[in-house]
Amino acid sequence: PMAWLHDSLEMEEIAGHEWTEDGVIVSKDHAHQHYTNNHRQYGDLRTSMKASEFGQELKKIFGVELGEKRPSGAIDGTRQRCYVFPPLSLARLLFEQYIGVSGLWPLNKQDIDPLS
Repeated sequence: PMAWLHDSLEMEEIAGHEWTEDGVIVSKDHAHQHYTNNHRQYGDLRTSMKASEFGQELKKIFGVELGEKRPSGAIDGTRQRCYVFPPLSLARLLFEQYIGVSGLWPLNKQDIDPLS
C-alpha cells in the first residue's frame, strides 16, 4: 500500500477523514476500501492486498504507533473495528524511515494545492 499511503500522507487524509497532529481514526473497512480504490487508479486489482495483508503491512510501517479500537458509537449503523493512525508528522517520519528516504513532504498542504 505504499503509493496509497504516500498519497494519504501527502494529502493529509484517509478515506475522507482529515489526518492531523491528533492522528486519525478510520474504520478498517473504509481504510482498506480507500486503498483498493486508490490501487485501481495505479494498477491491477489482482495485485491489491486483502484486508488482513493490508493491516499487516500497516503494522510493519507504523509498528506500535498504529492502534486499533472498536468505538462504542456506531459507524454506518454498526460498531466497526478501526485503525488509530499516529499524528501526521510522526506517521510521515515512520513512513520515511520505512522506505529509507527523507524530505518527502511539503511544509504545508498549500504547497501541494495548485488552487490555493
